Amino acid sequence: MKNDKLLGEDLIKLQDERGKICISIIVPTHRLSSERQVDTYEVEKSMNMAIQLLEYKYPEKDVKPLVSQLKTLVGDIDYTHNADGLGIYMSPDMSLVVKYPFVVEQKVMVGDNFEIRDLVYKTNISMPYYALMITEKRIRLFEGILDTLTEIKGKHFPLDYHDDYIYNTPSRGSSNTGNSQMKSFEGDKSTLEAVRFKDFFRDADEYLADYMVQNRPIMIAGPEKELSWYESITEFRNHIMGKLQGSYDHMHVGEFGKKIWSLYEASLKAEVDKIILDFEEKIGTGMGVTGIQDIWTSVNEGKGWKLVLEKDYKVPGFLVKGNEQFLMLRPPKEDHITMPDAVDSIIEMVMDKGGQVFFTDRDRLEKYNGIILITRY
Repeated sequence: MKNDKLLGEDLIKLQDERGKICISIIVPTHRLSSERQVDTYEVEKSMNMAIQLLEYKYPEKDVKPLVSQLKTLVGDIDYTHNADGLGIYMSPDMSLVVKYPFVVEQKVMVGDNFEIRDLVYKTNISMPYYALMITEKRIRLFEGILDTLTEIKGKHFPLDYHDDYIYNTPSRGSSNTGNSQMKSFEGDKSTLEAVRFKDFFRDADEYLADYMVQNRPIMIAGPEKELSWYESITEFRNHIMGKLQGSYDHMHVGEFGKKIWSLYEASLKAEVDKIILDFEEKIGTGMGVTGIQDIWTSVNEGKGWKLVLEKDYKVPGFLVKGNEQFLMLRPPKEDHITMPDAVDSIIEMVMDKGGQVFFTDRDRLEKYNGIILITRY
């Protein structure tokens, strides 16, 4: 499977193929090995649909080499580690197979650009992050992509705490004096331990700075007391997107990764919710745009800054040739261009012009008909 760190580069390559013959095949798949035969059948069926579209839309001389390349690409797919979906993308000059860890809708498209929505969504949720596992005795650092964690083992991590605090129990005088001394001693011991542990966490934070040149989000996990100590000293509190309370040092890294990812995914959704709130505050200023036709015009004018849409929101569209800045939702009488999904074109235009695209759950934007835009001005 392709390294998810390269997804952003793949997205740019797919966009650069615009204007060529572009084949997009997206198929739901299954993680269970017992259903792999079904997946193979569905992928081959979708491939044959793509071939039929190719033969219908393009000359034989252009189609023949593409069909051969497509059959080879599909024949080489490894179904042994399936996810929830599979994306196959091919043009005369590139090919790409992507496994999707979320449910996808089956799509077969052949045209002059790729269907990139699922890849954009995966790129959004596949941004690398760090997970810091904190205990009194050890701090471990992991790099995370989706629910997969890889422990960083190098010069500083894992970082172990060495307890060199040696003390003698106070000798007893009178019973009252002894109790007073013992309580005072235990209080001093607790205070000194807190100071030493905070120094330990401060050292870890300084070592973490070597990795934070990429400005990544951080998830932290550990007992409540240790998390509180760490948060009180860290220079990266603005990067902390979530906290997981409990002791996880003996948990298998795969299970720990699932817990961290669940928390991180929730934090990503919370960030999108903040953007939606920001949009609602900007409606009165004219910088919050609703309605796909007005959004189309704003994006064409280069105003698109933050686009938020429900993941499966689709709308067919039509453009009159020579007047492409205005989107029509019904076919005009004039000579026109038909777009099976105008939303994909909006996504591409926003990204081409340096804007950002965010996805949210179905019906989250129901009162805005599934799509909103914050403009630059």
